[in-house]
Amino acid sequence: MSMHAKHLIDCLSEEKKDLLREVGSMMTIEDALTKENKTLKNDIQTLPRGGLNRFISDKNTTIAWFPNFCNYLTT
Repeated sequence: MSMHAKHLIDCLSEEKKDLLREVGSMMTIEDALTKENKTLKNDIQTLPRGGLNRFISDKNTTIAWFPNFCNYLTT
């Protein structure tokens, strides 16, 4: 942080400093979520051809339970 920016922040009231910290934290959280979403999107795009069902099958697990599990979650 530049000395000028630090001086401006030092001149703020405590209430405004708290607000600035809160906004800074929210921006950090938003950046983290954006990065996480990009990672998830990349993971999904790199699934084997055939998508998620194929991926699960390739892992030697049965997928017959999956639709029932989804129904269970929505009831």
